[in-house]
Amino acid sequence: MNIRAEISLKMLMNAHSTAVMTNMGRVVGNTMTNVRAGNLKLIGRATYLTKMHVDDVVKRGGAKMGVDPTITLSYEESNAILYQTIDYLQSFEERN
Repeated sequence: MNIRAEISLKMLMNAHSTAVMTNMGRVVGNTMTNVRAGNLKLIGRATYLTKMHVDDVVKRGGAKMGVDPTITLSYEESNAILYQTIDYLQSFEERN
């Protein structure tokens, strides 16, 4: 298969998987929100999604919560939250 055919196939597969995820309700706006952080690439994506969400919540309602709405979460803090959440969910699944 030549390079153009490979690129075309890759684009077609990406479009198909995006359409399926959208149809299943796993896309909000322009962001796929249902991410299982099973490898480093997906851990990075989940960390970034966590950071975006927390920053957005603080920006919109930080003053009501007694938090400076201009403060943003660092990538490292967001990653720590992600790993704490993963640990919590794993322990929750083990109990049930």
